[in-house]
Amino acid sequence: MKLREFAAAIGLAPGTVSRALNGYAGVGAETRAKVLAEAERLGYRADRLGRMLRTGRSETIGVLLSPPQGGFNNPFFIDWLEGIDRALAATHFTMVVTAAHGPEDEMARLARLAGTLGVEGVLLARTRRDDPRLAFLQSRGVPFVTLGRTDAAQPHPWVDIDHAVMGREAALRLVSRGHRRLAMLNTAEEMMYSRHALSGFRQGLDKAGLDPGLVAVLHDAPTETGGEAAMRALLARPDPRPSAVFCGNDLMAAGAMRALSAAGLRAGRDMALIGCNDHPMCAVLDPPLTSFTAPVAHAGERCAQLLLEVLEGRTPEPELIAPRLIPRASDPPLAELRAA
Repeated sequence: MKLREFAAAIGLAPGTVSRALNGYAGVGAETRAKVLAEAERLGYRADRLGRMLRTGRSETIGVLLSPPQGGFNNPFFIDWLEGIDRALAATHFTMVVTAAHGPEDEMARLARLAGTLGVEGVLLARTRRDDPRLAFLQSRGVPFVTLGRTDAAQPHPWVDIDHAVMGREAALRLVSRGHRRLAMLNTAEEMMYSRHALSGFRQGLDKAGLDPGLVAVLHDAPTETGGEAAMRALLARPDPRPSAVFCGNDLMAAGAMRALSAAGLRAGRDMALIGCNDHPMCAVLDPPLTSFTAPVAHAGERCAQLLLEVLEGRTPEPELIAPRLIPRASDPPLAELRAA
């Protein structure tokens, strides 16, 4: 059955049916639901190859996973991909995912997505202050949306989770619970979300009357190994040991707990800890980790939706998602710590 025949069978214009099947805007939810239900009932399947030949479009969206999280085993990226897939499910687009394992490999994979594979658009995460990936795509005229902001001179659509809120609220929470000797174990310094988290943390300290310049900040990889190394370095400093530490993500916090244990200390007993992103393991760590939500699946869905708008010729507004605190047992008041 051809598109026109299917449209005639259900009493709708071919253009309306096409837009409903392909997930484009401008079609009401009731109409879209009717078209999809009738397509299922009548066994209608769009001729994808024929459509591609007619339009010259690849109907693919490229998704690049980049170092230092260039694998598929990070829950952050699993959730992000799930959201992207959810947004594309009702469209004719197929997601092509590739994981880079270094800066040079990253650019090579981008070139392949934009060249050989001919994707219609690209989704990127973990943006940096000076991000060569964006300049490359802009020079090639490839539409893209990023999970994260940048300082790029040329504006582009993005979705971001507000890590500045996490940093600010973490500082204010810890100070309100009596802590005055604070530190931050932050993720890689070049990442924009790291910069926002640190900026927010310093804003919170300043608002609470503490000098941000006197607070130790250590950067390391956003992994358990990175968190463990950063905590070991923090404990080795000659300064008095902090009573509370804000970690750039939950994996780092888990590594920090391991370093504390190796030093004969315990999070929640000898030091308060707060993480970011509410990793599934937070609730089962010992003690359970206080963290901030990061609705990454929703962010992935919005990234894909914004890219679809760009491909329709529209200019979508960026979207900043506010996190919220999930309190658990890892950050007790100063008075409850053993050394208090």
